[in-house]
Amino acid sequence: SPNTFPSGEKETLWKEYNFTIGNQSEALIYITGNAENYSEFEIDDDLKIVIDDIDYGWNNQNSINGNFLNGNSSAISIPVNLSSGNHTLKIYTDETPFVSDIIIINSPNGKLIYNNNFMQIANGEDGFFKNIDLNISENSDVTFLLSFDMNSSDDINITIDDKEIDLTNQKILLGNELQKRPQTFIINENLNAGKHSLKIYKSGSPELINISVYGPSTITDIENNSDNKIENEFGVYPNPFNISTNIKYKLSHSSNVKIRIYNLLGELIEEIINKDHPQGEYNFEWNANKLTSGIYLFSISANNYFETKKVMLLK
Repeated sequence: SPNTFPSGEKETLWKEYNFTIGNQSEALIYITGNAENYSEFEIDDDLKIVIDDIDYGWNNQNSINGNFLNGNSSAISIPVNLSSGNHTLKIYTDETPFVSDIIIINSPNGKLIYNNNFMQIANGEDGFFKNIDLNISENSDVTFLLSFDMNSSDDINITIDDKEIDLTNQKILLGNELQKRPQTFIINENLNAGKHSLKIYKSGSPELINISVYGPSTITDIENNSDNKIENEFGVYPNPFNISTNIKYKLSHSSNVKIRIYNLLGELIEEIINKDHPQGEYNFEWNANKLTSGIYLFSISANNYFETKKVMLLK
C-alpha cells in the first residue's frame, strides 16, 4: 500500500514489481487511488498499468483518470491469465494521482468471480449497510477485497456469517490522516460448502467503491442485497459506462419513485422518473449521449428509502 503520490512527471514509469506464478492460472491485479482534474492548467492526473507486454492504456476503465474522477476515488480490478514463471507489473503515471493500494492475488484454480463498482455513499442511520450472499459447492479458500473512501468521522465493520472480521492490522481508524483516500480491506477465509453472507456495518457516511471476490469456480450464486429497512434494491449497470447504462430497481411495496441525476456540484441534470409504482422489479436504459464524460450522482427516493450512487461516463 504505497499511500503516496508520484513525482509529477509526464507519462513516466513510477513503480515496477516482479512476481512469480507457480502454475498457469488467472491472477488478479487490484489497484485503488484517486486523481484530480486541474482544469485551470488544462492538465489532469492519470495512471495506467502494463503487465508483461500487455499495455492496458490511458483513459479507460482499466486506468485511473483525473479528467473523469475530479478528485474522487476509483478501483481497478483486472483478471489476467498468466503462464508459470516470472512476470512484471509496471505502473505509469502522469502528473500526481494518489495511489493507495497495489495488490496482486493468485492461487491455483483461482479466478475473479465477482466485481462490482458500487460507488455508493452510505446514507441514513448508523448500522447495517450492505451484504453479499454467496453459495459454495465445496470447501474453498475465498478472498474478498472491499474498497472504501472515508472521512475521519467514518468507520466500518465487516462480518462473515455474523462472525466479526479482525481488521486491526489494516483498518483506517477514526481520526486518521488519510482523509478521503481509498482504503482496501483484504479478507481471506476458508469457507465450508453451503451458503455464506458477508455483511458491512457502518458509522457516518463512508463510500463503498468496489467489492471483488477471488476464488475457485466452486463459488456460485453471488447476490448483492441492498441496505434498507423496506428491502428495496437499486443498481446502475454497467458502471463505468459508455453512452448508455441500465437503471434497475426493485420495490417491496407500492411507492412514489423519484430518480434524479446531478453533477458533482449538486446541480440537477435531469429528473428521469417521478411517479407512483406498484410493487415489483423495474429496468430501463438511460442514454447519456448529450452529457460530457465525467462522474455523476444518481439519487433514488421511494417513500422512506433514499440512496445515492456515483456513476462514471466514459466516452
